[in-house]
Amino acid sequence: MKSKYQDFRYVEDNLKDAKIDHKILYNDIGVSRQSWSGYKASNSIPLEKALMIGDWFDKNLSKNVTKIKDDNSCISVKLYDMSISAGVGFDVDTVNEMPFSDILVDRKMIPRNIQSSDIVAMRVDGKSMIPTILPNEIVIYKEEIGKFSGDSLYVVNFGGMLMVKRVQYNPELNKFDIISDNKEFKSYSVDLSDNQTSLTIIGKIIATIQQ
Repeated sequence: MKSKYQDFRYVEDNLKDAKIDHKILYNDIGVSRQSWSGYKASNSIPLEKALMIGDWFDKNLSKNVTKIKDDNSCISVKLYDMSISAGVGFDVDTVNEMPFSDILVDRKMIPRNIQSSDIVAMRVDGKSMIPTILPNEIVIYKEEIGKFSGDSLYVVNFGGMLMVKRVQYNPELNKFDIISDNKEFKSYSVDLSDNQTSLTIIGKIIATIQQ
């Protein structure tokens, strides 16, 4: 997926709205004036430099950029360059090491009290959540480690593996039911009275995007 920071006009418009001279940006990321002029002429920025611009924006213009995105009825979401499992899962320790890009999402899909910095996105790999979530669909979730806020879809760390599941609380047995919507796949129960429980909630899914 193409990064929005490869769009020269997008970068220039955000700099203008934030009242920042573009020379500050291209000097900070090591781009010559001649190269910057070339980006402008083609309205295209190489991916390597676009990723550096994204990091620069995050560090220097986060408040300004968020406001601009909101005004444009979009919100920026960090999309990790990896797929989260709707099947057997994968090692959760690899997540923070993964590269990512930014995607723009319709603001109407995201609750107004949630900001760009609160949420991340991943693609889904696997069939265990069909028909609710399809393979290659993007899920957007709010990162709140260990927080359960009612029966819903969650990204969970289950036995050291990261996956998407439906989580329901059973108050009579004090258990979480970890459910695969596709009945051909196994569901699980986790006893919350067991101090050795292998389940950690990573975040609640708040939106999905079909590809």
